[in-house]
Amino acid sequence: MTAHGLSLLDGGPAPDPRCATLGNALVRAALAPGDRGLCFVGPDGGETRWSYRRLLHEAARTLAGLRRAGTRPGERVVVHVAEAPELLSVFWACVLGGFVPLLVGTGTTEANRAAAPALLDEVWNRYGRPRLVTGRGQPVDPATEAAARAAGAWLGSPHELRADAPDHRRHPGGPDDTAALLLTSGSTGVPKAVMLSHRNILSRSAATARANGLGSATRTVNWMPLDHAGGLLLFHVRDVFLGAHQVHAPTEWVLADPLRWLDLADRHRACTTWAPNFAFSLVNDRADGLADRHWDLSRLRYVMNGGEAVRASVVRRFLDLLAPFGLPGDAVHPGWGMSETAAGVVDHRFRDLDTADARHVPAGRPQPGTAVRCVDTDGTVVPVGTVGRLEVRGPSVTRGYLDDAAHTRRAFTADGWFRTGDLAFVEDGVLTVTGRADELVECDGVCRHSHEIEAVVEELDFVTPSYTVATPVTGPAGEEIAVFYRPRPGTGPERAATAVRARVADRLGVRVTRVVPVAAGDVPRTGIGKLRRARMRHWYETQGGAPSATPQDGPAARAGEEEDAMAEETRAQHPGADGGALRVSVLGPLEIRAQGEDRTPSAPMARRVLAVLLLNANRLVSTSTLIEELWEAEPPRLARKTVQTYVYQLRKALHCEVNPCERVRTGPNGYRIDLRPGELDLWEFEHGVRRARTALGEGDPRTAAALARDALALWRGEPFAGLETGPLLAAQLPPLADLRLSALELRVTADLRLGRHRALLGELRQLTADHPLNEEFTAQLMTAAHRSGQRATALEAFARLRRRLVDELGIEPSERLQRLQQEVLTAQVSETEAAAPALDPDPAPAPGSAAPARPEPVRGKLPLDTPDFTGRAAELARLTALAEPDTPGRATNGGPRVVVVLGPVGVGKSALAVHGAHRLAGGFPDGVLHARLHDAEDRPRSARAVLHALLRDCGHDPAALPDDTDELAGMLRAATAGRSLLMLLDDAATTDQVLPLLPADDSALVLVTSRVRLPGLPGAHALALGPLPAPDAAAFFARVAGGERVADDAETLGRVTGLMGNFPLALRAVGEKFAGRPMWTLGDLALGLVDEGRLAAELHDEACDVLARAAGAVVRLPASLRRALALLSAAEEPFDMARAGELLDGDSWDTQSLVGRLLDHHVLVAEPHTRPAALLLRVPHLVRLALPSPDDTGLRVLPGTDRDLGHRTVSSVLTAAG
Repeated sequence: MTAHGLSLLDGGPAPDPRCATLGNALVRAALAPGDRGLCFVGPDGGETRWSYRRLLHEAARTLAGLRRAGTRPGERVVVHVAEAPELLSVFWACVLGGFVPLLVGTGTTEANRAAAPALLDEVWNRYGRPRLVTGRGQPVDPATEAAARAAGAWLGSPHELRADAPDHRRHPGGPDDTAALLLTSGSTGVPKAVMLSHRNILSRSAATARANGLGSATRTVNWMPLDHAGGLLLFHVRDVFLGAHQVHAPTEWVLADPLRWLDLADRHRACTTWAPNFAFSLVNDRADGLADRHWDLSRLRYVMNGGEAVRASVVRRFLDLLAPFGLPGDAVHPGWGMSETAAGVVDHRFRDLDTADARHVPAGRPQPGTAVRCVDTDGTVVPVGTVGRLEVRGPSVTRGYLDDAAHTRRAFTADGWFRTGDLAFVEDGVLTVTGRADELVECDGVCRHSHEIEAVVEELDFVTPSYTVATPVTGPAGEEIAVFYRPRPGTGPERAATAVRARVADRLGVRVTRVVPVAAGDVPRTGIGKLRRARMRHWYETQGGAPSATPQDGPAARAGEEEDAMAEETRAQHPGADGGALRVSVLGPLEIRAQGEDRTPSAPMARRVLAVLLLNANRLVSTSTLIEELWEAEPPRLARKTVQTYVYQLRKALHCEVNPCERVRTGPNGYRIDLRPGELDLWEFEHGVRRARTALGEGDPRTAAALARDALALWRGEPFAGLETGPLLAAQLPPLADLRLSALELRVTADLRLGRHRALLGELRQLTADHPLNEEFTAQLMTAAHRSGQRATALEAFARLRRRLVDELGIEPSERLQRLQQEVLTAQVSETEAAAPALDPDPAPAPGSAAPARPEPVRGKLPLDTPDFTGRAAELARLTALAEPDTPGRATNGGPRVVVVLGPVGVGKSALAVHGAHRLAGGFPDGVLHARLHDAEDRPRSARAVLHALLRDCGHDPAALPDDTDELAGMLRAATAGRSLLMLLDDAATTDQVLPLLPADDSALVLVTSRVRLPGLPGAHALALGPLPAPDAAAFFARVAGGERVADDAETLGRVTGLMGNFPLALRAVGEKFAGRPMWTLGDLALGLVDEGRLAAELHDEACDVLARAAGAVVRLPASLRRALALLSAAEEPFDMARAGELLDGDSWDTQSLVGRLLDHHVLVAEPHTRPAALLLRVPHLVRLALPSPDDTGLRVLPGTDRDLGHRTVSSVLTAAG
């Protein structure tokens, strides 16, 4: 769908994946009939087949090993594995266990493989040194391995990790949990980690299946690496979702003979495959080898061409060559997507549009659920046919980059669209991507994309396609355009240069200055073959000629390219920004940037002089001090003259044409460097920490935590990393490390005050492991563990520290720590523990001010827990996850954390909420608040009455409280501001009843139960409950009724619980009666309950009148809904919307409206995992039993609906209410 006249395309509604998590998709594929699965092609061409059951089994064995190693749900696991079977077994083990796999490529070319150890080291350190799995024989930097082993993060190879016995316990994850982290290089090779949720990945899989008619009969050939979004998501996970057969071959095996790609497609009768454009050229180049092939490619109807610019001439040649083998003329699908969209989300058939004279091949139309638009620099959607910046949104789009708030913030618009970095236009309802915004080449006022120039050059007969790179380079006269190309044999460079310049000038009006022949191995590519133009430019400018295939600079070059990309993006978005600002970074490798350029001196000795001056910025450093730092006791004869040379180099590096003031000044017998506020990251860090400490002292832990976190984000590694140090620097660096630890302690203290105890446990375990003698981190770990209900963890932390102190220093822990241990032993929670770093106390309050006193805990009490609570493990895990302060997907709008437990009457909402609240209460040191929102007569209580009760529990005098509801609500928000509280609001009737009761901010967690959907609660997460699973229902009934009387007849027990719909409230009522009727057998009960009248009678009890509660849910309904419910109860269950329409005798819209409102009230439920078009409905068992016969409500009697439920009390109540 296209917006009229504007460059906006919408693919329509997103299909329902009918699958909440990737783990569910794998289990579904494993349980499907047939032997579909995977075929792995080895390096020698041999094939190994795995069914999906085998994949699930191997993943479960690997999961057992990961759990044995102590990996916990939510932890990151770096996966650096080349072999497809092992990589996928680890990937799926992480998915099943709730761990988050971070895939790091092993390289598919010699250059990429050589760079892989450095990339792995950079990623592992950058993302928190998580657990690390590497393939057998995979090269790893020895320093990385040693550090990982020392940190307890080294897990070895998948073969070593795999256990003999599988572990089939799946983590109960949710659709918005992070499922995978994929590195994306873009044009610069910067390893940003894209966070993709289960919903992102499954939504894309469902959309592409619908758009392209894919299903379980699909057969796929993939030879792109599985650590890339294309191989992993575009094909592998999609095919698991479909339960389709898939073939995976090593990339390098196909590149050695590109025709093997089509050999596999023929042998396996493939329907789909994919590759970037360069691979199509490789096949075209092997045209002479087609004579001895006898392929049948008629089934190959979906050949994706994506990942880089598509060349129309290349695709036409490919189709023409393979037409004799039956390849359909419309088989090739150009497409567009990226890691941030969980792979391709736009495509179309190549023949749909005439591309005879097109410079750009259209990418196509967005798939269902995806929308794209093209905007100008102001964010305004441009008219059709106008090139603009491409933006995308939809359920498959990432929520951002891991641990990179800055890039994430820049990547999204205020209204939620993702900025792709591409340029594109819309015409005739089709999207055409013209290229990357940062690859636009300008010469003499003419703008062209690099790939446009490359396509024109490759039209020349002496140029080998797919190896051409066009990029701007810096030459003697400023910026010039260079073309790198691979010549065919016998081509003279002079003739080639003349022909290239003439062709590009004639076709595109662009003047090419440099024409450089290169070998195939000199062209840098990503793991899937995309050209890395920025790296080609970097090599050319730094080496002064053709590039080398071997990376010269590893991660440092990538970091530099990332900064260049960020600066370019900033200049593009903010043309007026000051490009001359100086930025000095010492919290990591020494770096100086000015005017968007790296000005860091390259000479090691000059860098050491600069380091000393920076640590003493704006102060004079004597020449003798500099000499001692550089040469200690053995200075050269011309030491002072040499220092002068280094200072000259610094002045030259720091000279700024925009603001040409002198930065390095000469003073009496020495030098000084002049810096201004905001120019040195160390000063910015210290300033942020001071502000954080002040905020914490003023009772504002939220601001303190944010300021401390921002300050710590300035650190990129060890101060002056990689710099050789003399005596002065060696003495000044350790205090900097101490400053960082102090800031960490401060930040953790603030987070503890905010109640983020569980969220801190993993980090504090790592901190205590890294700093085993640090008492403050141990105290914080003990506090967090204690308040999370993990007393054993707290005591183990104390014992571990004490052993180290006694063994290494011969001393006991401090009195404070010993006191904390006693509090844990006696199950006490100190109200002031971890209120501030005790070992590094806050500065004393200013004269005349008082330190704010911590308020007393509120006096509310939770209802008694249910001692025989049974089952609901997945729901409790989800409730616990949603209770965390930083729940993925939760809007960070400053409001309270709200979880609404929804479900029909009797399903166990209150029991779950109370049980969960008791488990969570230890993490809320400021206490709990509880209120029932209905009175004893089942009437909704007014918000004013509930507010009076809550404020009383907060310590207010009831007699002094006002009557105005808004005033009371304001008092409650003031009383709860900044306090770590747990609030339980049971049985809410409406959103309006709940809104005035909400606390001020997300220091509090609010659990709400309701029989009715509550729209409009800001930031709320819904947790829907259904009946207990049959095994849990049987176990619960046995606990209530007495296990010895029901233990021997599981089949009858299942019938009994099924007759009560597996609803906990009904199970308890009948189970307690059974326990008091020794004359009954389980068989007697089963026979008796078959009669609905008898069942209704057993559910009626003065102590627990189940049907009265169910009737209450019906009484609350408006008369029109009560009538509709009575009519629908006549249907044989489950029933669909067509049958509902017949019974309700209304048009389609009226029927949908009535059914929707009944679903909101949970007196009607939808069968899980049914599509909208095939929706199946039921009336909950207890509601059906509580309904009177239709004549009692004045409704017309339908055949088969007149039932005497033996419960006239309920009937009379309904009639009176009607």
